[in-house]
Amino acid sequence: MKKQDILAQCIDEILSGRRTMRQCLLRYPWLGEELQPLLKIATSIRSEKATASQEFRERARRKLLEAMEPSPTRAGRPAISDWLKPAFLLAKPRFSVAVAIFASIVVIGGGGTVYASQGSLPDDMLYPLKTGVEGLQLALAQGHEARAWLHLKLAERRADEVVTQSNLGRTLSTSALGAIASQIDSAVGQIGMTNGEDTRQLLSRLSASAVSQEVKLSQITSANSDDGLKMAIDVTRRAGLVARVAYSNPSFLKDSPSVLKDELETSYFKLEGVLMNAEGDNWNIGGLSLRNINSSLQVAPRVGDNLMIEGIVWGNRVYLSKVRVEHDADTTGQVKVNGIFGGTSSDGTTWYVGGVPVTSPDVTPPPRGRDLQLEGAIQNGSLVVSQSQSEDDGRREVRIPGTVDRVNSDDKAIIVDIAGAKVKVNVGEASVKGQDGKALALSELSKGDDVSIRDVKIKDGKLHAGAVYTENEPKQSKKDKSHQEEDGKGAASQSPNDKPDEGKKTGSAEKKKDDGDDGNEKSPSGESKNSSESKKDSKSSSGERDRDEDRDEHKRKSGDKDD
Repeated sequence: MKKQDILAQCIDEILSGRRTMRQCLLRYPWLGEELQPLLKIATSIRSEKATASQEFRERARRKLLEAMEPSPTRAGRPAISDWLKPAFLLAKPRFSVAVAIFASIVVIGGGGTVYASQGSLPDDMLYPLKTGVEGLQLALAQGHEARAWLHLKLAERRADEVVTQSNLGRTLSTSALGAIASQIDSAVGQIGMTNGEDTRQLLSRLSASAVSQEVKLSQITSANSDDGLKMAIDVTRRAGLVARVAYSNPSFLKDSPSVLKDELETSYFKLEGVLMNAEGDNWNIGGLSLRNINSSLQVAPRVGDNLMIEGIVWGNRVYLSKVRVEHDADTTGQVKVNGIFGGTSSDGTTWYVGGVPVTSPDVTPPPRGRDLQLEGAIQNGSLVVSQSQSEDDGRREVRIPGTVDRVNSDDKAIIVDIAGAKVKVNVGEASVKGQDGKALALSELSKGDDVSIRDVKIKDGKLHAGAVYTENEPKQSKKDKSHQEEDGKGAASQSPNDKPDEGKKTGSAEKKKDDGDDGNEKSPSGESKNSSESKKDSKSSSGERDRDEDRDEHKRKSGDKDD
């Protein structure tokens, strides 16, 4: 049964006397926080015996809209109608009792009480009214998209309340922290029920919201409610992970991921190696087996390709979020896997790194929950590790993975694409480093580079990074490499006989060709030294004439300037 149905049923049962509020709450304990304020409202006006007739609805509607109109005393403040009108006007008859109850409160209080409650904080007298109104909004929201947006908005509101409590030196509300988690999880569930472009837009919204909330909450320093705060931060980070995976591979949402489960993070991996075998959905990369792969690739990679993939092991499937393919790559048979160490099998012969099974690495396992990277080669069925790195997963340090969309050197900022959301990050005080650990200039970053932005904080309402790491080659290195490849291709394609006309014009060069004398030492241009010398002596080479003409042209230009 949907929440709105439960709400309408409980209100009807309380008003008719068939159940008490306590009985309704015990019947639906998982909705207690949202139901209780609404049911208190219903109880408080029980004597009114509202029947929600058509005449009453019309009269309440008129008075409610009048009460919500902006007044001089409320100038500049958002009107309640901004968020309530759609729900009120589109309400179905089955929700008429709930609508009538709220309308009665607004009419009786002149709208001021409801408006005042919007600025209340947890434990304030008017806070139950605030959350009660929100519960009514959710009950009246039409469609999965509208409910997903509202859940995200309410999660952001709870995060702002907790931040305000911290700034005021108040005790953090455990219920508000818990509501952040439940609202985000509900939003993910609603997004999973949408399709097409709506899904992508909502995932971008989820991504931006998750980044904002994670940064805000991570800056709170509080001695109390630390477990609740950590849980809320963990949930916002997992929400970002869901957004990134599902944005690239929407089918992931069909497997009902929940941000309340820690397995989301312990099952996320990065893997690089040669595709050794591919049988349908089962791949062997560098000796590590992945089964039931779900990918959005239009063309499957070929055996022998070097793959760099990211994904998540969830619900007995492997959902790939990123795949890079290098054809005919120069590889050494090495495989690299990175992820959170999830422990070992019962017999200790298999490790789980980001959910990927790794057989018998010849190193000592780290503590569970550590971020682990292994690099080596599979020999006789076991991974012979050549390099191992283990570190605390740094969950309290905000790390934003994304792709560079734009670099603004003047503002010392970069625009990062994170699951379709364009997030601006100030990097004026950040260190920028390449994959080799060397410092880079900001201008060396380019569009499409994968980056990890770390130690992110909010200052003056803007995101600021402490460090930026890129997994791609810097721009200058790419140019140098490109030039080297072009030079190599040019040299490889050039031969001493590339200019046959020159041989015809110089009798000595043609004669040597006829004599079969191909053993002359070659000049950098690809010509024999003897041929070059003969052309130099006779001045009959077209290349020499060109150089003479160039010198003459240069002299003429110099003369013009002197004049």
